[in-house]
Amino acid sequence: HTASVAHEIAERYGAVCVMKDHESAVSDGGERVYINKSGNSGMATGGSGDVLSGILGGIFAQSKRSTALPLELVSLGAYIHGRCGDIAAEALGEYSLMASDIIDAIPWILKK
Repeated sequence: HTASVAHEIAERYGAVCVMKDHESAVSDGGERVYINKSGNSGMATGGSGDVLSGILGGIFAQSKRSTALPLELVSLGAYIHGRCGDIAAEALGEYSLMASDIIDAIPWILKK
């Protein structure tokens, strides 16, 4: 269901769409839809989407020399965001997770 909604919105607006859920879907309205299984319910907290936006902004700012398409860049950002949430939840638990904890995990994920 999430994948079909992401596809429909992306197609309608001519953009890449990320539908965050227990499995996030990323679509550009074309034939491919990426399903991201990283992340957890602790990320359903205020500011988490802002963290994703910041990660995406950083990826796009560094992509001038990249041949990757926007769909792949957004999918990478969604994966990094989810993995950061997973690392934070492993350390702190899902119930107390805050957006800043996701940010704090970015260096650990980029190091890997």
